[in-house]
Amino acid sequence: MIGPVPYRTGPLGRLARLALFGLFALTFMSIVGPRGSAQFRDPHILSEPSAWFLHLLMFVVFLVLVGALSETIAGVRARRPWQIGVAIVLLAALAIAAVIGEATQGAAWGYPLADLV
Repeated sequence: MIGPVPYRTGPLGRLARLALFGLFALTFMSIVGPRGSAQFRDPHILSEPSAWFLHLLMFVVFLVLVGALSETIAGVRARRPWQIGVAIVLLAALAIAAVIGEATQGAAWGYPLADLV
């Protein structure tokens, strides 16, 4: 055998992951209706706390992923600058999409902002 054996989680760890998966699936299903993601473009989605929770969760996961990738590619010191840079670029893209939606559709939420989110 080469190297240490990776530690496997026990039944409690697997159950916790399954419960988290169920929570994420239920949160996602609460914002997807019979028309699929087209319901996500409706402005009423902004009044649902689960949609905001999902947005925030995905943003945090995205930043963690960017940090891990940047650390792997460019070293430990690259983590924070890359995360900050990507956050700025993402927020700028969201602002631009909202301005485009306001100019073309008369409302910031809808196409293209809802699709970008």
